[in-house]
Amino acid sequence: MSDPTSTSSSTSWSPSWVPTTRDSKAMWQKGHITYETLWSVFKPGSLLIAFEDSHPWLLRCLRTGYEVYSTANAICHVYGEYTDFDGKTFGTTTQEFQIRQKVSLNGLHPGAINKLPIFPLVYWTKDEKKIDDLKRRLQVRGEAFKETDGVALRYYHGMAKYLREPPRSYYHASLEGSAGLWIGFTVHVASSPYIIPLLRRH
Repeated sequence: MSDPTSTSSSTSWSPSWVPTTRDSKAMWQKGHITYETLWSVFKPGSLLIAFEDSHPWLLRCLRTGYEVYSTANAICHVYGEYTDFDGKTFGTTTQEFQIRQKVSLNGLHPGAINKLPIFPLVYWTKDEKKIDDLKRRLQVRGEAFKETDGVALRYYHGMAKYLREPPRSYYHASLEGSAGLWIGFTVHVASSPYIIPLLRRH
């Protein structure tokens, strides 16, 4: 594994962080990282992995950035590029992931890299055969997704989930660390005798 301190990742933090990153070399080689040195493992151009409902998702790292809304709400933004299908053609688009210090890492203490919402693929596995197998599975999944083009959903009977996130500009210190209030509600689907139960977060 290459030394993450050699990446060209840009950061708005003080250059004094560089020695701190180098001092943490033994830590990240064991798969641990601190919030302050997160940027050092996200090398632009490297492959990242995230999981959506336990399904793997590969992206290529574009950049990272830090933002502090308050002393209790620091966020590291990770931007990745991936292949998508708009119903007509395949192309690339971007996705932003937020690594919240208070949620993903315990303050200034180190945490496991592979427990982050998104992390470099090399921290998932170093086995090239396993990585190649994952890429083949994702390619097959993408081709299957393309075959659904033109298919319309007439009705649905079962559970569904809807998560409404608060706007990024909103923050209230008293809600820091709150799990949120979940209110159940139902939605009637047009031209369907079924009712879809949903969960909404406020």
